[in-house]
Amino acid sequence: MMLKGSRYEGLKCYRYQDEKGRNRSVMDIRPPVTLDAFKDGIRKYLKKAKHGDYLDTIAIMSGANREELWYIIADINDIEKPLNIPSNTLLKVPEVSDFLRF
Repeated sequence: MMLKGSRYEGLKCYRYQDEKGRNRSVMDIRPPVTLDAFKDGIRKYLKKAKHGDYLDTIAIMSGANREELWYIIADINDIEKPLNIPSNTLLKVPEVSDFLRF
């Protein structure tokens, strides 16, 4: 459930079970991105989340300059609540060339 006035308000939320049988959810009508989507491997760097970090700003700061790619970071890190990332969470963030595949 999204908060009223959120930029994500109005997106559909779909629930599914992942390969380990865990219940997951994904917003809008797209399949979740997994590391398998990067057939030749993913070049990534690790970023430690700080208080107040948001995935859209991390996507911009990664060099992709496309805030709408936040969902890729959420998916490959199994983040179900993208608006509540605990401080010191170590995030896998794709390099720009991998982001631009989407």
